[in-house]
Amino acid sequence: MAQTELVVNSLAVFAPAIPELFMPPALAVGSIKPLYPQEGLQKFPLNSHLLTLEADYHNVADKFSLAETALQKAFAANPRQDWVAIRLAKTLERHGKSDQAKDVLTRCLQVNPTSKRAHFELAAWYASHASAEDGLILDHLRRSFTTGDKNFEAKFLYARKAFLMGNTGEASQIFADLWNAEISPQLRQQVREMITDEAGRDKVFIGEVMNIDDGYMFVRCADFKDNIFIHRSKASDVDWNEFSRGSKVEFTVGFNMRGPTGAYVTLSR
Repeated sequence: MAQTELVVNSLAVFAPAIPELFMPPALAVGSIKPLYPQEGLQKFPLNSHLLTLEADYHNVADKFSLAETALQKAFAANPRQDWVAIRLAKTLERHGKSDQAKDVLTRCLQVNPTSKRAHFELAAWYASHASAEDGLILDHLRRSFTTGDKNFEAKFLYARKAFLMGNTGEASQIFADLWNAEISPQLRQQVREMITDEAGRDKVFIGEVMNIDDGYMFVRCADFKDNIFIHRSKASDVDWNEFSRGSKVEFTVGFNMRGPTGAYVTLSR
């Protein structure tokens, strides 16, 4: 086996604990088919095994001085292979070649425009660069899933971005579909992807309690079209009985599979 082929195959093969999560496309060089952690991470983005598997790939890649060269050759031979393009883009990004990483994903989509994987990775690339336009991120996220598929993470991030851009109707529909999808209760309810300020800190909003019950409240805030749901468990610093209709509150906002939700709330000082 040629040295380049050996490196690519070494980078491609990882033994998963949950084989049915992976959809192995044909390998660009050699006869070994790659296992693709990102397929599983779309369905189970917080799965510790899959996250470890992805980290293991990076550890292996860093040990091979020929990893980037091998992936470059595989990509040049067949730029339609989205898994090769994504691996190469990630390797280039870690080596400080960010613009080249974007060019690889863009080239892949030029010859394979329906690749949901490549669209998702390019959306992630743009999202990690502050100068990127929100509309561009939203467009690639929208192309990274189709109705009825199990690309839950792509749908979640698309709905979040749509909500933040004011497309609340479309966001609400996708969040409703996610809430009813076959997703673990832990993932469905976990609050993540916080709204942050320019410094990267959780952004604090000011609002007024519109409705309150024993276990939750709805808060009106000028920054959002709809009232924000906040569960009682998010009021860790204040006795729930101190809140009432009309109370002025400070709160942070994240997202779960139902949509935007309060991540922390306290009385406004």
